[in-house]
Parts: sequence; structure tokens; C-alpha cells
Amino acid sequence: MKLVRHPLFFFALPLATLASFSYLTIAKAQITPDNSLGAENSVVTPNVQINGTPSDRIDGGATRGANLFHSFQQFNINAGRGAYFSNPAGIANILTRVTGGNISNIQGVLGVLGNANLFLINPNGIIFGPNARLDMGGSFLGSTANSLIFKNGFEFSATNPQAPPLLTITAPVGLSYRENFKNITNQSRAVDNSNTPVGLTVPEGNFLTLVGGNVNLDGGRLTALGGRVELGGLSAAGTVGLNSDGSLSFPVGVQRGDVSLTNEARVDVTSGGGGSIGVNARNLDISGGSILQGGIAEGLGTVGSQAGDITLNATGDIKVVGSGDVGSGVFNNVQSNATGNGGNINITAGSFSLSDGAQVLARNDGGRGDAGKVTINASDTVTVKALQGNQQPTIASDVTGGGVGNGNDINIKARSVVLDNDAIIAASILNGKGDNGEPLQAGNVNIIAANQVFLNNRSRVYSEVGSNSVGNGGIINITAPSVSLDNNASLITRIQGGGQGRAGDIKITTGTLSVKGGAGIFAYTSGQGNAGNVSIQASAAVELVNNAYIFSTVEAGGVGNGGDIDIKAATLSLKDGAQLLTAVRQASGTQPAGRGNAGNVTVDVTGPVTIAGIKNRLSGIFSSVDTGATGDAGNITISSGSFSLSDGAQITASSAGNGAAGDIEVLARSIRLDNNSIIKADTVKGQGNITLRARDYVLLRRGSNITTNARGENVIGGNININSGVLVGFDNSDITANSTDSRGGNVKINSQGIFGFQSRNPASPNTSDITARGARPELSGNVQINVVDSNPTQGLFELTKTVIDPAQQVAQNPCIKGFGSTFTITGRGGLPTDPNKVLSSDNVRVDLIKPVPSTVSSTSATQKQPSQKPPVKQIIPAQGWIFNEKGEVVLVAYDPTKTGPQRQQPAPTSSCAAVK
Repeated sequence: MKLVRHPLFFFALPLATLASFSYLTIAKAQITPDNSLGAENSVVTPNVQINGTPSDRIDGGATRGANLFHSFQQFNINAGRGAYFSNPAGIANILTRVTGGNISNIQGVLGVLGNANLFLINPNGIIFGPNARLDMGGSFLGSTANSLIFKNGFEFSATNPQAPPLLTITAPVGLSYRENFKNITNQSRAVDNSNTPVGLTVPEGNFLTLVGGNVNLDGGRLTALGGRVELGGLSAAGTVGLNSDGSLSFPVGVQRGDVSLTNEARVDVTSGGGGSIGVNARNLDISGGSILQGGIAEGLGTVGSQAGDITLNATGDIKVVGSGDVGSGVFNNVQSNATGNGGNINITAGSFSLSDGAQVLARNDGGRGDAGKVTINASDTVTVKALQGNQQPTIASDVTGGGVGNGNDINIKARSVVLDNDAIIAASILNGKGDNGEPLQAGNVNIIAANQVFLNNRSRVYSEVGSNSVGNGGIINITAPSVSLDNNASLITRIQGGGQGRAGDIKITTGTLSVKGGAGIFAYTSGQGNAGNVSIQASAAVELVNNAYIFSTVEAGGVGNGGDIDIKAATLSLKDGAQLLTAVRQASGTQPAGRGNAGNVTVDVTGPVTIAGIKNRLSGIFSSVDTGATGDAGNITISSGSFSLSDGAQITASSAGNGAAGDIEVLARSIRLDNNSIIKADTVKGQGNITLRARDYVLLRRGSNITTNARGENVIGGNININSGVLVGFDNSDITANSTDSRGGNVKINSQGIFGFQSRNPASPNTSDITARGARPELSGNVQINVVDSNPTQGLFELTKTVIDPAQQVAQNPCIKGFGSTFTITGRGGLPTDPNKVLSSDNVRVDLIKPVPSTVSSTSATQKQPSQKPPVKQIIPAQGWIFNEKGEVVLVAYDPTKTGPQRQQPAPTSSCAAVK
């Protein structure tokens, strides 16, 4: 119907008549049936009061079995008005299409006078305004698809309507997109009877589906309590499947539309059970305080109730962005006083980002039931980061608010995982316990990255048992070629003060682990229960730099044993205040000293272990019991290609409390201590021992020490055992197993040579000494030094019976010819010790002592010499070593200290015998 507005005509009518006429004519023009159904066309009756709202009642249509078909040229509803479909008996589905070229603008009430499901398709787009709402007893689907598809292949098309159409009794099974790909926008904030904004609402347990092109919830609300909300769309030709459970099936390889939730938009399916959300998009943006919310609602549910899942699937990016104090998020929680298990959150995307206080939570928040699982799979990057302020973006599956139930796992798999600026990933029992105090179980955090995992700027991944909680922490598992922590970032498992249970373990499998800038990996207990273990397997390097830490400790107030630290790698480097530590801590504030044994530290490295300190920053590996604490220190075991301590670095397994020191064992090709570095197992209670095994040498320089000193009544110094190729000490470096108040320990050294050390009791303040002093001379320990002679035949082999005469291999003697030439014999020099190995910087380079004099006659350089056996070369054993001008270690045939027998080196017999 076309309305002609003539100025004179309008002014000639009374005002009331004009208003009435305009109202009636405009209302009739809003919903206009087309003629495609012939005798079964839709019939619109205007101005019918329905549920207190002036409305258009829609009758007629084509009935086929349980399906009722309607077809319109245009379909709009003004604000303050309604449009209601009649629901004849036996009708389960009302199927409506809009065939004209205009968008459908729904500003009022769209309803059904019964429980039938309503399908509305308009390929030109659909808008739900701020006051739009649904009033129906069944489910609702709005779509901008071209047609509805049925099982028998029939299409109810809005862009190619047949007149008369072929209709069917089967339920629709799909939505067909061929062209146009227009959008759906929902701005509805319509309120319920309690004046709470609910927007577009379907009755509990029903489905609410919007399928575009793009779908935009601009402040709009969608509510399907205990039912299902589905959002998605296509932007290329394809078919979206409609499943019987209300979910959608999207075609593979067909470009999807975008879905966005902005300006505090909300999707809510919380109830006493059920309730699920599905989003399928190209890109999904959730921002401005917008929320997707499922789970067991407050005060609802029964034992065995199960919330549905929230599933987000995007081929492109999913972004969840907070806004100021209003946090956006995805929530699937068991709310306060609710009963039932929470649903899972499943996210699949090209990339996923969570920022600025936004949250992804599957939580028991004071109810009774288990939390759901969080799973994130991204083909590219997962980023959790605060872009502004101190707003902590969080991914969590936990129990809090006094809840009774278990936490659940967080699983993240991506090319790269990045946490930055106070980002949090947590699987914890924050505040909860089981009935009768039984422990609850926190979930695990599993992160797998094809490229890297990077934590920065106070970001942390943790699993904890909180105060007033009883439970066991989960395991943190991280697997990636590169794992990096920087700027106070951390991986934590812990039992907080007042908590009871067991802390979880931390396991890292990587190529390279880098921890620096105050960052750390921590497993500890401040409550009642054992700390977790830390296990690191790196195919390449483990590097801790600049106050970086790996701890497993019993803190002040803690009662339980510390966990172990186990590192397997190609190389290990600790520098500038970096530490590996297991400890039982001293009292702090009102908290008493810890009670329990410290864990062990095991390092298994195929290449070098390098530990270097810096001024005011103590680097090293430590297992200790602090003053006032109770328990034994753990053992430290290191196996490596080479081992180096420098610049005040330490290896310590000591006790200053009520417990024994631990044992230290280092196995390496070479062991170096330089510039006040220390290996110690000092104690005030039980003794600790040190064992060093080095194939090549043990070298102490510039005030470095190896000690097992003891103090305290009846406290015996620990034992020191050193087995090495050579033992060398310079610059007042000492080996001591002393006891201030009791008997000294024993020192046993097996070596092929000892240089620089003297066994003295007492030690000299300016020399390198080996002592085992007791409180009195008769309480001194034993110092046993065994210098093992080298076997001069070791490495030799039997020559063949046919001896090759060197004179036959040289055409003319260059010395006879008077050229003043020299014949040079060189040692191994820079070649590696094993042809299968690369040259190492710590290879000992040894020049030959003296060549064999020439036996070639000077009378005839060309005369054939009779065959004879060469004289046997005398092997001269090394008597000491020196540093040459290149800083290389060179074995010499004399004693450079001049304390042993001297052997004069014979001069070469000729210039042809010079050795280089």
C-alpha cells in the first residue's frame, strides 16, 4: 500500500483524525504479505490488543503437516507495537520469509500465540532495536540466508519465491547462502518483570539463533536460560546445517561472517542445568564490557545437574577486550549456592587474545559441583595481555567463595603463547574444601606451543591451594621449542598459609629455557603439605640471568617437605644473581620457621655448566636449612661436560638450622672455581659430604674454596673426596673439612698430580691449603693424598714386524745439502681429543718434550742404508705444568715449583731436531 501525503489533505482533517489515520495506514504498511502463496497467503489483522500491546495479528499461511509457511513483501514492527503469529493446533514450526528488497526493522514485539518455533529469513538484513523483544513459547531463528532447506531437497526461498511454491511437511535442516550476505544487528535491552534487561528472550530450554552475514550485538541482549544461543554467518556461498540440538554446522572452506558483541552486550543461558552457547565466525570481537555467560545459576540446580558448554569457533581472530572497570568475558560458572557441574569453555581460532581485565572463567564460585574445563586451540598465537593500566586479564578454572567441588584443566595449544603485563592463567583451589574436610583437586595447566611460550612483566601461570582451603594443586605442563620468562614473570605452584594439601609439580619440556630479569619458577608451601617438584628437560640450553630463580621451598609457617629440582639439558648457565634453590626458610614476621626437609637438586647436562656471580648478586645452586628451621638440606648432584664457578658463585648444601647438611657431587671432564667461588656443605648439626670427579682437572684460583666445615657440639666436619686427572690450587684457595667444636672430617684425594696445594694444619693465610682440623689436634681428620703414576705404555700399540726405514722415504737429507733447514715435529696442538668431537676451549694443549735425534749418516745422503730397528724413544713423565704466553696449559719435564727433583732438559743435537 502506497501512502500519498498531500499537504492540503492533511491540514484539512482534525488533529485526532489525522493522528488516527496516520497510525493505521503506517501500521498496515509495516507488514505486507506478498502473493506467492496464492490462496494460502498470509492475512494481517491490525490493531489487535495482544498481551497489553496494540499489535498486528498474522493468520492464514500455508499449512503442511506440522509446518506453517508465511511469505511477506516487507516485515517491520514499530516501537510500542507488536506482531503476533497465530499458532493453529498441531503446528510446531512457523516458517516466514521476506521477499521484498528492504531490511526488516523490528522495534517492537515479535510474538507467537502458542509454542511453535518461529523462523524468520530476510536476505536484506534484520535489525532488532533497543526496545525489541520476543514473546513466544518456542524457539526463534532469525537469518539473512537466501532460503530454508528441507530434507527432501525443497527450498523455501526468499530470493527466488515460487508461485505457487512446493511446500513440505519435514523440518528445515539448513540455511542456503548464494549471494547478498547482509547483516543482523541486535540492540535490544528490553527488560523482564523485575526490570532486568534481557533483550530478545525465549522460554527456558529453547533455542535462540541469529545467522547473518555478519552478526552484531551492539549493546543487545540475548537470553535463553537453560537453552541454546547460536551466533554465526557466512560471507560466501554455502549451506549452514541446522541440527536437532539447536547447534549449527558450518561448511568447511567457506568464508564466514564476523560476529561482534559491543557496548555491554550479553548472551545469557544460565539455569539449573543445560544452557549452551555456540559462536561460529570469521572474526569474533567481544568488547566494551560484553559477556557470554553460562553455567548453574545462583540458588538453582540439583545433584547431578550439568551446565552446557560455551563453544567459540573462528577461522580468523577471537578478541576479548575489557573496558575500564567493566570487564568483558566468557563465563561458565557454578554460582553461589548453586548445585551442579559447570560446563566447559572451548575456543578454536586462528589467533586468540584476551586483554585489559577481560576474563575467561570456568569456576565454582561458592556452589557445589566441579568447575568446567577451558580449552583454547589457535593455529597462530594466544595472547593474554593488559594493554592499559593494571587490569589483569585472566584465564582460570578454579574453586573459590567456599565452594565444594574440584577445579578442572586449562589446555592451551598454539603456535605461540604470550602472556604480558600482569596476565594470569590459573587452575586453583582458592577458597574451598570438600565435605568433612576432604581435599579438593585443582586442575592442571597444559600449554603446548609449536614455536614459543613467553611470559613478561609480572605475568604468571599458577596452580595453588589457597588459605582456608583443603586440596591438592594441579600440575603445570609447558612444552615448546622456546620457553622464556622475563621482568618478574613466574610459573608457580603453592600452598598458601592456612591451606592444607599438596602443591602441584612444574614440568617444562623445551629446546631452550630462558629466565631473566627477576623472573622465576616457584614451587613452595607456606601451609601444611609438601611443595611440588620442578622438572626441566631442554634439548639445548637452560639459561638463568639477572636475579632469575628456580625454587622449591618450605617457607616460613610451612610444614612439609620441599620438592626436588631436576634439570636435563645440553648446557646450563646461571649468571648475575641467578639461583637454583631448595630450602627450609627461617621465621618471618609472625610466621614461625619452616619445618621439613629441603628437596634435592639434580643437574644432568651433556655440555658445560657455567655459574657466574656479580657484585652483590649471589649466583649458584643451593639446598639449605635456614637458622631456626627444622629439617635436612637436600643433596646436589651435577653431571656435565665441564663445570665452572666464577666471581663468587656457590654450590651449597648447608644447614644453619636443626638438621643435616646435604651431600654435593660434581662429575665433569673439568671443574673450575675462580675468584672467591665456593663449593660447601657446612653445617651446625649433621655433616654433609662433597665428592668431585674430574677426568682432566680440578682447578681452584683466586681465593676459591671447597669446604665441609662444621660448628657446634659433637658436630663433625664432612668428608671431601676428589678424584681428578690433576688438582691445582692458586692464590690462597683452600680445601677444608674443619670442625670448630669437634672432630674434623676426612679429605681423600686421588690424582695424577697435585700442584699449588699443601696439606697444613693450621692453614696458612696466604697459601692454598688442604686441612681437616678439629677442635684439638687429636681431633683432626685425615688428609689422604694419593698421586697415581701414569702408565707410560697406556695408549701404545705393537708395531708391525716390517719396519719402514725413514731414510727410504726422504729423497735427500736437507741438512746434508746445507740449506740450513729445520725438521719440525708438532704435537696435537689444536686438534680435539676425539676425532668425533669439536674443539673445546678447555682442551689442554701439550707440546712434545724432545724429538728423537736424527740417525741419518752425513757422509752420503744418497747411499742406501742397511735396514735396522730405530732406537727406542725414552718417555719422560711430566713433572708439572705451566701457562705459556698464550695462557695455555703446557706439561713440562721439570718441577716448576722447585720443590721436587729437578730434571735438566737436554738441548737439541742439531737444528734439524728443533721442536715446535
